[in-house]
Amino acid sequence: MASKQDLEAFEAGTKDLKDDEEQARPRAYRIVMSVLMLILFNLTLIAVIVGFYLYIQSCSEKDSRSVMNGVYCVLALALFVGLYQMGDLSKDNPNFYYI
Repeated sequence: MASKQDLEAFEAGTKDLKDDEEQARPRAYRIVMSVLMLILFNLTLIAVIVGFYLYIQSCSEKDSRSVMNGVYCVLALALFVGLYQMGDLSKDNPNFYYI
């Protein structure tokens, strides 16, 4: 909470009224947190891939083929949407050469 001196300085126009919690974090803190989030995201992706691989290896051949067909369909659909978004779909210049 701001003290009486801070309020008087704010009214006089010589100081901004900010609490300690509202001040920006140091740049090093933001960099460290960004790197930490990137590492955690990559570890999560690796864990999901390894878990999926172990699941596929433990299934029968028929179940494994069925699951992989579903994965291929989902990936193809996501790829189609991504490539569709990359094209210039303006009225005068429709570029569908990505697809």
